[in-house]
Amino acid sequence: MRCKNRNCIPIEWTCDGERDCGPHDNTDEANCKLLDDNCAKNPGRYFRCELSGSCIPKQWRCDGNSDCGPGDSTDENSCSELLAKDACDAKTSFRCSVSNDCIYKGWKCDGEFDCGADDTSDENDCDADFCSYKEYECKSGECIPLNWTCDKEYDCSDGSDESKAICTL
Repeated sequence: MRCKNRNCIPIEWTCDGERDCGPHDNTDEANCKLLDDNCAKNPGRYFRCELSGSCIPKQWRCDGNSDCGPGDSTDENSCSELLAKDACDAKTSFRCSVSNDCIYKGWKCDGEFDCGADDTSDENDCDADFCSYKEYECKSGECIPLNWTCDKEYDCSDGSDESKAICTL
């Protein structure tokens, strides 16, 4: 499916309770009205949007972005009382150090900056034992940006980013 931000994702990722289009695009979760959905199964972890009926993770509530879909911003209503209770559950969420946003814990150390502009705290202190999907893993184990491969510059200490094996594909 094509997201509002023009990204394409597999159709089976729609209505699964996870925002797969990107950090500020909830197109794949908009207008999801499933009988056996996450809101029904786990009401303590999910929020049902009032107008669209979409089911979104609770940590998306009061994050400054409307995640319910076009014309429905009910996930951003009554935020002052919710934030006063410190809605960031340490078991399922991560509190960004600069923006103070609360993001899904699985987004920490995933290779993407999810805390917002000028806040990279969700990617700090990460001991990744693998490279993200936006990186190339050198044979030496280093991670470099994917677009640095086959650019006629050796970025891996072992030179594997310029090897004939990957540059002739």
